[in-house]
Amino acid sequence: MDVPEFASARLGTRIAGKFRLERVLGVGGMGVVYEAVNEATQRRFAIKIVHPEVTRDPAGRERIAREATAPNEIGHPGLVDVWDAGTDADGTLYLCMELLEGRSLREWPSSSSMQR
Repeated sequence: MDVPEFASARLGTRIAGKFRLERVLGVGGMGVVYEAVNEATQRRFAIKIVHPEVTRDPAGRERIAREATAPNEIGHPGLVDVWDAGTDADGTLYLCMELLEGRSLREWPSSSSMQR
């Protein structure tokens, strides 16, 4: 994966004073997802750091708020758990989610190449 410089620049930094960002998992239109460790518990999480332009937009902030609460309201085992959400001291919005290990969808064979 080609990681943009702005995303890799955050590696080793902390969010909310407790989550150390260790590896970029993905970059998208809403933000960057990192593998992070809670330094107090040593538990690993996926942390989405929301892009600043999304943070400045009221509709973007509302979308992130829904993303934070919807999985817990729905309560389905097929959804990733959201453990924490908030705003860092510098105004950065973040979501702390369950870290899933496995292959990405890009690594799976296409449906046309799968045997039926």
